[in-house]
Amino acid sequence: MYLIERDIPIPSNGIHAGKYISTLRTMEYGDSFLVPCVDSKAARKTQLSVLASVRRCPWGVVTRIVDGGVRVWKIKKVGEDSNG
Repeated sequence: MYLIERDIPIPSNGIHAGKYISTLRTMEYGDSFLVPCVDSKAARKTQLSVLASVRRCPWGVVTRIVDGGVRVWKIKKVGEDSNG
């Protein structure tokens, strides 16, 4: 059996997904932004983080690794009404 403890704060895991969501909330469909990355490994990690962050959002994204980082476009989710 394990010792149950209360009031232990949860440490940050170093992932700051909120920054992607807050940026995407202000964007129109078709707009994009660049997340700067130092190398291809960091770019792939960033790409996966962005995709995981928006999984439950009402919009979708397309990401591409480009020179300088990862470009993220806000799009409508597949099957979403074209009115909005």
